[in-house]
Amino acid sequence: MDGEPVIFHWDDADDPDGNWQHTFEGHDVEQEEVEAFIDHYWDVPAAWIPRGSDTFILVGTSDTGRTLKAVLELLDRDPPRVRVFTCYPIGV
Repeated sequence: MDGEPVIFHWDDADDPDGNWQHTFEGHDVEQEEVEAFIDHYWDVPAAWIPRGSDTFILVGTSDTGRTLKAVLELLDRDPPRVRVFTCYPIGV
């Protein structure tokens, strides 16, 4: 990734059907935690589980020490851009 930060595409916080509302209102995670988690694992291929051509599940430990599971769409690799469908703690 050459040090480039991942660009995240979040729906408007007021959109009741959007990824922002679903992830942060429903799953006890903060935006900073989710973004840092995905940034951290961007170059760790073993953490990425394919769910289709451009959709992946990412499982790992966040900076807060929690195990998270994220489902996201890879929009572009250069620059790195993703759309998170959801992210939540597992094993709690």
